[in-house]
Amino acid sequence: MAERLRKKYNPSSFKIGDIVTIRKWDDMMDEFGGTDDSLYDIQVPFIFTSNMKKYCGCRLVVVRIVGKAYTLVHPDDRRIFKNFSVEMFEHKHPSLSKPQLEFNEELL
Repeated sequence: MAERLRKKYNPSSFKIGDIVTIRKWDDMMDEFGGTDDSLYDIQVPFIFTSNMKKYCGCRLVVVRIVGKAYTLVHPDDRRIFKNFSVEMFEHKHPSLSKPQLEFNEELL
């Protein structure tokens, strides 16, 4: 069962292999507001841009954590997404096993 993360962001609760759902645009905009220079970008660490809106609702896999920056991979087609933060995550789902995580790490 998914664990609810809103309003309390604990980066240490995430590990490589975790599957996360990216929050809805309106939900993040309501909570964090837009950036000073754009109403089309959301003010969270690493700015959630309007170009990232298409990832809202997607389930992605955590493959790298550096400080507060998360690198995510789409589990089906292995597309890589960089510079996400826990404020952008809505749910944590059961983790993938190591064999399920195999992909070309050189692309990170």
